[in-house]
Amino acid sequence: SVAGAAWAGAPGIWFGRNKQIAWGLTNNNVSLRDLYTEEVDPADPTRYRDGSTWRSFTYRQVTVNVRGQSPHSLEVRGTVRGPVVNHLLQSVRPEGDPSLSLRWVGLDPADDLRALLAVGGARNWPEFRLALRDWAIPTFNWGFADADGNVGYQCASRVPVRGRDVRGFRDANNPDDQWLGYLPFEAQPSAFNPARGFTSSANNAPVPDDYPYPYGGSFAPGERAIRVRESIEGNKSFDRAACAALQNDTLSVAARQLVPGLLGRLEADADPDIQVLRRQLAAWDYRYTLGSVAPACFEMFLRDWRTRIAVERFPAHLVGLVSGQGSVFARLLEDDDVPWFAADKNEVIRECARQAVFELRARFGSDSAEWTWRKIHQLHLRHPLSNEATAAVLDIGPCPISGGGSTVRNTGLGTNPLFGADSGAEYRLIADLSDPSRLWATQNIGESGQPGSAFYADQFPDFVEGRYHELRLDRAAVEAETTGRVWMTPESK
Repeated sequence: SVAGAAWAGAPGIWFGRNKQIAWGLTNNNVSLRDLYTEEVDPADPTRYRDGSTWRSFTYRQVTVNVRGQSPHSLEVRGTVRGPVVNHLLQSVRPEGDPSLSLRWVGLDPADDLRALLAVGGARNWPEFRLALRDWAIPTFNWGFADADGNVGYQCASRVPVRGRDVRGFRDANNPDDQWLGYLPFEAQPSAFNPARGFTSSANNAPVPDDYPYPYGGSFAPGERAIRVRESIEGNKSFDRAACAALQNDTLSVAARQLVPGLLGRLEADADPDIQVLRRQLAAWDYRYTLGSVAPACFEMFLRDWRTRIAVERFPAHLVGLVSGQGSVFARLLEDDDVPWFAADKNEVIRECARQAVFELRARFGSDSAEWTWRKIHQLHLRHPLSNEATAAVLDIGPCPISGGGSTVRNTGLGTNPLFGADSGAEYRLIADLSDPSRLWATQNIGESGQPGSAFYADQFPDFVEGRYHELRLDRAAVEAETTGRVWMTPESK
């Protein structure tokens, strides 16, 4: 009696419930990998140094068959740490990087399927945690609730413990840069019935500053987590309707924090373009709704602001890489204590505001009323086999969708097309543990992967509009709703 969402081809429910417990997860982007600089033997490029000895690289030939073309072959060099991956990376040095090998948890054996099946059979918090002890990769923040009113949070993964905490490449021959094992399960972030009455995660860092182990990663900056917390605490009774409203919430805490100060810096400038931007932002409620123009104005300004920050301090070949590093650079709008720019900071801000309006006109038309989020932020799910001939059959969308990259209703913020919806939740689930017979959910497309099926994209409109359908746990109710069956049998030889 388990219902929810599973990835096609893999047994086990990733987000769902049984009659005793419910669970969900978010990505935890703690680092599970390191790049090591390898010392190649100058007298013999087929060898690399490993401590006090020289070893021969391993070589593995990978062949990819391509329809209508000759097979594509790739030779992969390997070390005791992992494969050499320079061909997959953007170099951070104009002259090119040294040989870089990848050490990654995902290259080690794992038994995640056993863990996932055990999660579906768990009946309480101890059994749920016991199941997750076997979980290896990816690192997930698992949320838990049960029919007795308990709530919990458990991070689960094989998180490497390094000899030292360092940014950038590690030295393959420095003992301090080696992996010393994995973080003990009991030391991983966890909570059960916390005093605040709930647990939550929005991809933000799950550990306090005094956590005893290094815990570096690419975490969300925290604005969505703030909005989740204030929404739950602001509801006297957090019922199903409140949960649905939170999952579809489009208010940006980042905008709420940054826009007032930005308006103050632009207030005295009479430039007509700056005032166009300022008028839109001044009337904004900080929600990424379809009819609003302000989201495009705010995001275009931030895009130009981050680029200007990167240009100021980084070489040209790294500007694109650096400027895409999210909201960390937005803090320079508020913090005047960091002498980042050679020019006057307020003049740089005004330059970015003018540039933002120029780009909005160039991309979306001269009439600012046409810069609505409905026109700009659209969800277009492109099939991997989509091309000019097959797109009409295989693709889903495009369709305007609310939300953005900093809202709880996370629909992403793409670059091709600019500000398109390109990421976020693929599944939303609500479980009322007082009702053991069902849950409410919606998926972003449909259950069938077969184009032309009535179930190929039937959930897409509900996902866009924030609507849900029921999933039953009782067998009789499931049978009553069944419209067809798919049988998968082994091919006979």
